[in-house]
Amino acid sequence: MSQKIGMNCKLFRNTGSYGSPTWVEVPTVRDATLSCERTEADASYRGGGGFENVMWTLMKINVEADMVWDTADAGFAAIRAAFFANTPIEFMALDGANSSGSQGVRATMGVGKFNRAEPLAGIAAAAISLKPYPSANNPAWVTI
Repeated sequence: MSQKIGMNCKLFRNTGSYGSPTWVEVPTVRDATLSCERTEADASYRGGGGFENVMWTLMKINVEADMVWDTADAGFAAIRAAFFANTPIEFMALDGANSSGSQGVRATMGVGKFNRAEPLAGIAAAAISLKPYPSANNPAWVTI
């Protein structure tokens, strides 16, 4: 068995081009969730024995993450700038380092949420949401 520990998963942003990527880890990420799901279409019919039937259609990918509020971090600054300028960034969310055997999603994404939490007894953090953005390159599951 090859279990993965969550703290070893990594979020990377591409500072190069799609064809010649330069993957830089976003080190201020704390907790993160990669959601991969499909939307459903109602495929029910009268002869279906009284059961609802569905067919799976479009895939949806979403990365939700909390980041330490660190304005000096380049990854943090790039994500903040992308949110306010409504510009995409290419990301890779892997189950490990950017090395042989790691797997995850590679996609050009827009930043749809950039919230700041200010807990009295904790550090300030940004809650972000990343979703695919129109691009010449479709999102893909990758294995390094």
